[in-house]
Amino acid sequence: MMKIVNTGDKYGQMTILKEVSHIGKYKRRRFLCQCDCGKVKEVDLIHLTMGNTKSCGCYIPTLNKSRTRENSKTWKGGRYEDSGYVLVYHPERNKNKVYVREHILIMEAHIGRRLVKGEEVHHKNGVRNDNRLENLELWSTSHPPGQRVEDKIKWAKEILELYKNFQHGKN
Repeated sequence: MMKIVNTGDKYGQMTILKEVSHIGKYKRRRFLCQCDCGKVKEVDLIHLTMGNTKSCGCYIPTLNKSRTRENSKTWKGGRYEDSGYVLVYHPERNKNKVYVREHILIMEAHIGRRLVKGEEVHHKNGVRNDNRLENLELWSTSHPPGQRVEDKIKWAKEILELYKNFQHGKN
């Protein structure tokens, strides 16, 4: 039995413009549809009637964004885990609601400044969400740009100045 479909019928955000063809192994009916956003797309009728296709794809990011993190009804605050790391919302740091890894914030508070290029915070026990200060180490991958003695001396002075007040576990 063939489903009766009329031009102008609406499924989700898709409005049927016209029937295009019967294609494929199962002879599915395809329709040219226009999404509420204005984009035109060919869609199998079965995907429209079953609710599998509700838009051209523009609706998906809106739907997902409205249900995640701060926008979720179950959101309890500015922390979540991703790839094992705890991420924290830090309003002073971001304009676009970007989250910062908590272990970095803890180390920065400990040393009294933000990390500089070439520094990273390492978890001693390898557990990414164990952000106790005693489990964190400040690592530096900085090195002088050249091999001349003058360059190395200049770099050594910069390193000493940068870390003159740093004593892990004593600050």
